[in-house]
Amino acid sequence: MSRDMTMHLDEPSLSSTCMPFPYPLFACLNRDTHYDVFNSLTSCLGNREVLALTQTCHRLHDQLKAPLWDVNVKLRRFFKDPIAFRSVLGQFRAIVSGSFALQFLERVIWPESDLDVIAEEGESMEGLARYLIDCEGYTFSGRQDFHSYKFERGVCENYLLGTKKVQLISAENHICPLLPVFCGYYTTAIVNFITWNAAYSVFPHATFVKHETTLSGRLMNSTSDCLRGLQDNSTWKMHLDTTCVIAPSTPDSVIDYTHFFLAPPAETPTLSSSTPAAATDGSDERRYYRVEANMLWSPVLLYKYIYYRGKRYGRDKNLYEKSACIDDILWTSFCAQGKKAPGGRGKPDVVEYHDDEIIASLRDELIIH
Repeated sequence: MSRDMTMHLDEPSLSSTCMPFPYPLFACLNRDTHYDVFNSLTSCLGNREVLALTQTCHRLHDQLKAPLWDVNVKLRRFFKDPIAFRSVLGQFRAIVSGSFALQFLERVIWPESDLDVIAEEGESMEGLARYLIDCEGYTFSGRQDFHSYKFERGVCENYLLGTKKVQLISAENHICPLLPVFCGYYTTAIVNFITWNAAYSVFPHATFVKHETTLSGRLMNSTSDCLRGLQDNSTWKMHLDTTCVIAPSTPDSVIDYTHFFLAPPAETPTLSSSTPAAATDGSDERRYYRVEANMLWSPVLLYKYIYYRGKRYGRDKNLYEKSACIDDILWTSFCAQGKKAPGGRGKPDVVEYHDDEIIASLRDELIIH
């Protein structure tokens, strides 16, 4: 619906033969003036219907999105100062994932659930731990190994505050926090995450419209392989209100141009509340999606990126050539700068970073596909 058409809701056409409805839809859905009506109507609508309404006019978009997906309200279950937590989340390039991200996007609350934060080991994990203890009053309650099929080792630290529980998770070898989300989760329904300023779902239609999920794993044969990215039409990205949140120095493009290789199975049984337990035993490889992604890092890059190298699947010539182009940029820059170091070896005193070139290459790769 165009903006001009929405204006007629305020001023009905004089030629209309019907009595105009005295309360336009956006008036009924005003939470401040019609709280009970707003709650009654929105509680009956799924995400698909709500999002369709938000696209009818700017007024409804603002009235619906702000109260229904207010991340600060949801975070208050765990933090007395959600805005400060989001600032720290951005500062340390961490993400919120797991059941909290799923609940937030689905607009539900599971009272006994915890909150998972994935961060890089070292400075990021330590900084977030200090924030939880010093600023939010949490207490460290133990540590255990973190395992997944893709990442054999990692750490999960538990922090408690009364009945509230926050888990800090990191994979070994300074793995980028996004990589475990794409390659470490066992089912498509939980491939969602929240950054300091946005929420993402990689399989939104199946998860939030059809309410189905599919196992992910190491399927080696597929008939419909494809390259996916966080900028494509299959991804749901929701911008969050960042009022008073301190923006980090890391640009959004570091996450937004993430891409990965997706191989759905020839037969894709889905899991729902009626799926028998035997269907989840992993005995039939045809049940699995395969998601492949790699971490891109170099001494001549400020940030770490998630992309698909493509060399393993050389039948895609364009993808192979773009991956080779990225490798050439990094290797050429690294060698050239190494010669500037004392003795012509090691790290130069002033590093020339090439993140802009890498981001441009990643963007072009997604456009090609």
